[in-house]
Amino acid sequence: MAEQLILKGTLEGHNGWVTSLATSIENPNMLLSASRDKTLIIWNLTRDETQYGYPKRSLHGHSHIVSDCVISSDGAYALSASWDKTLRLWELATGTTTRRFVGHNSDVLSVSFSADNRQIVSGARDRTIKLWNTLGDCKYTISDKGHTDWVSCVRFSPNPQNPVIVSSGWDKLVKVWELSTCKLQTDHIGHTGYINTVTISPDGSLCASGGKDDPRSRLLPNRYWLCAATASSIIIFDLEKKSKVDELKPEFTAVGKKSREPECVSLAWSADGQTLFAGYTDNIIRAWGVISLEDFVKELRQCKKKTMNPEGLKAPCPTSRRDPEIGAALSTAQGLRRFATSSDVLTNAVRAEAPRHDWSKEQISAIYHTPLMQLVYESATVHRKFHDPAAVQMCTLMNIKTGGCSENCSYCAQSSRYSTGLKATKLSTVDSVLEAARIAKENGSSRFCMGAAWRDMRGRKSNLRNIVEMVKGVKALGMEACVTLGMLDGNQAKELADAGLTAYNHNLDTSREHYPNVITSRSYDERLQTIEHVRNAGINVCTGGILGLGEKHEDRIGLIYEVATMPKHPESFPVNTLVAIKGTPLEGTKAVEFDSVVRTIATARLVMPGTIIRLAAGRITMTEEKQAMCFLAGANAIFTGERMLTTACSGWDEDKALFKKWGLRPMETEVVLQEEAWVEEEERRVNSG
Repeated sequence: MAEQLILKGTLEGHNGWVTSLATSIENPNMLLSASRDKTLIIWNLTRDETQYGYPKRSLHGHSHIVSDCVISSDGAYALSASWDKTLRLWELATGTTTRRFVGHNSDVLSVSFSADNRQIVSGARDRTIKLWNTLGDCKYTISDKGHTDWVSCVRFSPNPQNPVIVSSGWDKLVKVWELSTCKLQTDHIGHTGYINTVTISPDGSLCASGGKDDPRSRLLPNRYWLCAATASSIIIFDLEKKSKVDELKPEFTAVGKKSREPECVSLAWSADGQTLFAGYTDNIIRAWGVISLEDFVKELRQCKKKTMNPEGLKAPCPTSRRDPEIGAALSTAQGLRRFATSSDVLTNAVRAEAPRHDWSKEQISAIYHTPLMQLVYESATVHRKFHDPAAVQMCTLMNIKTGGCSENCSYCAQSSRYSTGLKATKLSTVDSVLEAARIAKENGSSRFCMGAAWRDMRGRKSNLRNIVEMVKGVKALGMEACVTLGMLDGNQAKELADAGLTAYNHNLDTSREHYPNVITSRSYDERLQTIEHVRNAGINVCTGGILGLGEKHEDRIGLIYEVATMPKHPESFPVNTLVAIKGTPLEGTKAVEFDSVVRTIATARLVMPGTIIRLAAGRITMTEEKQAMCFLAGANAIFTGERMLTTACSGWDEDKALFKKWGLRPMETEVVLQEEAWVEEEERRVNSG
């Protein structure tokens, strides 16, 4: 076995069985638990050896056992189901109930959020499944062809492209319901005992169910670890290898005749897939950590005890009809066991015939962490599917107004707050800009980009008029025109659109989480608002980021997530690597590892297959071989010319030689392609006439 699980710590605070557990990708240091003591607890995870976490807040409101809990995908809200026949919607930041859902006639056993958090489904002992909105209104009750016994579990598919509800019941059936019509899609028959739980894989393609009978007959092989709580232990099963990974049993010392060995009744993986949380009948939550075999041996040598049972997967053993949660815990490793989940997500990305906008961070992370050679192979496959792999867009970027910017971007030489030796200038003349554009075109560039060091365009009407003339002039040359001017409002975006602007560049720079470490003079949402104004004006969006700002892998994933989930993918995605400039706060920063650059490009290509990916600042530091690797991974645009804003740039002659050596050629401009399409259409019209 390559990996094992050992007990890392416990969480104590409940006065009853821990009936349900939930974790959040957005807040990995939080755990939510529900209990028979009628409460929920929000735990702050410290992961200390002496105390794995502490109760941050206790949620009170239910008058009976709390049977289930889930957290919204944004990590802001939670739902709970109770034997008091109600559901509650909780705001986790305050611990208050924002909605109470009343409508079931008996104990509510299960609850679930839809992928977009807009719909809620519940199942109860009254044999009904109810669909709710977040205002607490019951919009539909499923009764036609419904369960004939208790509805023990309900779950939405986490994949919005597969909008279904899966339910299980004590009638030995698993049912799949079409969300749009609430009609039965399929009945899954095969269990010989009542079913306690169902779980759906993160990509929504697979489902597992567990109940009183042997769960092995109901498990479908996939690339996941599946965990099943039995009467005496937790079984970890590798469904790809069809073998048991581990069996977990807590230490137990009988004290008195009435003491019983604790049984697991709830399970949840941490967001990173490295910790399995388990709730027990002794009111304790135990955290089991994944470790390598080498570390496992070290732990054993330190006399840390761990029980392993050589027997096969055991069946859950509920003790009574009133205690359905005994043996009910069953969970896929939806916390991103990376080796397990990436293959399925990657396969779906490669097979996609069109861009999608419903990516989760979990899915993007699974792709990003794919072994590098496989990742590049798959991204190259997608690149060839959506683009001409030999065509690379040549762009030239001119600084039309240098320095004096009031922003505090920690990487930028043009900020007035830093002593970089850069002299501020006024806006270049229209004629000088168009002359530079002509030179760029003569050297093979098809897009001419113009950048001005401003925070925004307020009070710059005359400057905007001049820039409009620049845009018109560049377009008249048969080139694509792009500008980056800081923040825009809707009217300014419309003026640029009316001038024929091809694209507007406004980078997000990094993830939302890391952004405050890079810049504080402009918010992340202000950047997104400018992008929205640009999109609404009908201008193509160009937005990307800078690698090497002190970010982590999760921040590169977060950047791609922000861009890939926009209503429309950006026309282009610039990938910059930090050029550490003397006098800025980031001077002396260590260069980002090249494999991280390739991972970012390949992941962006897989999740945004139609987008142009541009090698931007920092390309001059790459060898030809590294650049070729980037093109293979999915990059298909470069900045070329005399300079790139305030930093050096690979020259036209150098890039022409590079293209010739590697079999690349300049990409046609949008204008040329449109003209060719018009000519073809005219020829078809003439021939058909």
